[in-house]
Amino acid sequence: MAIQIKKYKPEQQYIKAMIAWDTGAGKTTFASTACKPLFLCTENWLLSIADKQPDMIEINSVQDLREAYKFLETEHPTEYDTIVVDSLSEMANTIKNKLTNYWQISMTMRDWWTLWDTLMWIFSKIIHLPYHILFLTHTQEEVDEETWKKYINIALSWRSKNEVLRAFDVIWYISVDENGNRFINVKENSYSKAKCRSQALRSVDALPLNFCERVDIVNKWTEFWKSEVIKEIKGLPEAPTDAAKEMRDKVEKKLLEDKSETGKSKLKEWAMWSQKIWPEEKQWICQMIDLYD
Repeated sequence: MAIQIKKYKPEQQYIKAMIAWDTGAGKTTFASTACKPLFLCTENWLLSIADKQPDMIEINSVQDLREAYKFLETEHPTEYDTIVVDSLSEMANTIKNKLTNYWQISMTMRDWWTLWDTLMWIFSKIIHLPYHILFLTHTQEEVDEETWKKYINIALSWRSKNEVLRAFDVIWYISVDENGNRFINVKENSYSKAKCRSQALRSVDALPLNFCERVDIVNKWTEFWKSEVIKEIKGLPEAPTDAAKEMRDKVEKKLLEDKSETGKSKLKEWAMWSQKIWPEEKQWICQMIDLYD
């Protein structure tokens, strides 16, 4: 089975982004500027963009999340370019509510594991959908245990934070100054988890407060084309039978000890005299020995 070395050129660029800050900062308003958005709304707080009458799916349970994902994955509605999850932190609370019967019982260690597994399963399914993905989330101030410096982190519990942060291309922090002016920070710094993998977005000093325009910046900078194969590497063929696999394992152990031409010749001779595999399997073993490096 051959493998290929390709010159990477994206055929299509989907941005996987998160916008974070506290309530009232304008996260939902910013999300409404996305290209043809569909909101998965766990908070039911779309009053700030009611004039735009956005399309939405109301999420009240874990089952609703699964059904929404199933619809998007199987139907793939083309009238939308962006899926907005409002919000990730409330999505986690939806799972918590189910586990604790709306906090009538306390979370056990097993419940925390279940929360993490469920949240990460749904999160990973949604973020890999073939759309621009924009997650909104709340933040909280935390203290670094080593430096004792304060920083802003996303409001998720336990180990979900690190897993989630790694998945995004862009993490924006939105803030409001004393005059009511909004700013969206994408620069990495010690006070937040902001990041940006896009060179196009990093090169712009004053990014527009519009998600669709930011997508345009990335698209104008990116050359879209099919990846070009520049070299094929002949790999080891797949084993035709379980017996051949078993023989391969034995042969590979011997090759680790001696892969000289003399050693290979002895192994091929041993394989050809074997009574445990058929002639075509013997030929496969000999081919595998020749290709081993």
